[in-house]
Amino acid sequence: MRFRVTLVFLLCQVVGLQAQQWYGMNQSNYNGANAFYFNTAMSVSSPYMVSSNGFATGMHLDNNYLTYKIPFSMTQWVTGNVPEKNKNANGKINYSSDWFEENLDGSPKNFDLNIETRGPGAMYNFNRKFSVGFFTRTRIGLQGFGINEDLARILRHGIDSSDNVIYDPPNQIEIGKEYGDNAFSVNLNSFSEIGVGVAYALIKNHYLTFSVGANFKYLMGKGTGYVKNNGTSFKVNGYDSIVFGETDFEYGYVEPNHFSSLNTFNFLNGQNQATGFGIDLSAYIELKRPKGKIGSRVKIEDVEYFFRGGIAIMDMGGVTYKDNVNARKITNTSSKTWVPGEEFATAWAGGFETGLLYMDSTINSLFTVTEVNEIRSNLPTTLNLHGDLKIISKFYIGAQIFQSLRSKKSANFRRPSSAMIMPRFESKGFELGVPISVYNDYQNATLGLFVRLGPFFFGTDNLLSSINNSAFKGFNYYMGVAYGFGNSSQKEKY
Repeated sequence: MRFRVTLVFLLCQVVGLQAQQWYGMNQSNYNGANAFYFNTAMSVSSPYMVSSNGFATGMHLDNNYLTYKIPFSMTQWVTGNVPEKNKNANGKINYSSDWFEENLDGSPKNFDLNIETRGPGAMYNFNRKFSVGFFTRTRIGLQGFGINEDLARILRHGIDSSDNVIYDPPNQIEIGKEYGDNAFSVNLNSFSEIGVGVAYALIKNHYLTFSVGANFKYLMGKGTGYVKNNGTSFKVNGYDSIVFGETDFEYGYVEPNHFSSLNTFNFLNGQNQATGFGIDLSAYIELKRPKGKIGSRVKIEDVEYFFRGGIAIMDMGGVTYKDNVNARKITNTSSKTWVPGEEFATAWAGGFETGLLYMDSTINSLFTVTEVNEIRSNLPTTLNLHGDLKIISKFYIGAQIFQSLRSKKSANFRRPSSAMIMPRFESKGFELGVPISVYNDYQNATLGLFVRLGPFFFGTDNLLSSINNSAFKGFNYYMGVAYGFGNSSQKEKY
């Protein structure tokens, strides 16, 4: 007999997508109002007097457990040109679990789904010395970090006691073996934000620009849920059951039905369940070579630096949920046996909410439960370092580092650390960049692409997975429309 444990972790089996960080748009001199999402202080050097961010969206999911092997390319999938042999009688894609290959290297398993929508937003840049703007954004994140490989296999394959193995050889997991090194965290968060940003050039002359900036954000929490396992021992016995030993974990959620009506295309959609505040702080520097003779008046060109760089601490703050909260700390020191029956399958078949109610009742019957009155959902605080070197006219090499300041064990929304270097060609009407990055907390490498044509831009930070027709772990994109007009260049006296 076999049963499967259904958790949000299984969502990463649906599609393998790859993390993206909007590298190309971040680095562009023509990012306009999008600078407020990256480094507000750099907005004073925008060549635009006024910039608007009409709409932009991006999506990524990264996992280091499953490789998605399909007999056709992602291009065929997106364009609808899937071979007939891979379709069912209704003309739909005939998906197969055989397309997934496990990575059994013994390391903890992680997954990270993030959907982000930006806009509307706008910026006004006065004389390249002072800029002010507003911006909006909605983010949905589903993440899991540090999941023990054996536990991940149980979640994927289920249990089959007939042969005393976890279902599906090879690499079986033995019945009766105790597992205890399994601390992990899973979190689900959604929130919208409305922010205002300001930047000011403290130093501005023909050699140097140094500016500082800050964003102040009003947060609207749409929902949250988490599981944080601090250490729980368990084993699967021969009666389709799980025996728990010493147990220490936490979980919580608020009104899961609100997620069903939520979408990221309207930052005001969904029901606000909590509010809070956030802040971003940034600094930016440009090193320039003066043009013209001392005492003459020369016009500053759109892009005048030979090097620029910046630092920012992004996404400090969060929201606190106090209404309709179901949060608990679970402990246990003696042996407890859980035997899932038909009621388990029936509860989850009735939907996510009925499934959670069933699990609440089961946990009450097995463990010592301490109720918690509120849930604090923190923003994915990140340290952002970036630099850009002008090689020759219109050719640049940029670099970025995103270092997460949130622990994997915190059960909070987190932005995995990454680093990137990107050569690019850039003009006012056209831009092409090829980011080369290491992601997933610097564990994996990939190649991307960024294209901007006038106000339209498109990027992917994992181009190879998008065109690979045999195996991939990711697919991602970001795209949008952002328009700038007016000229913020000025005349300075040297």
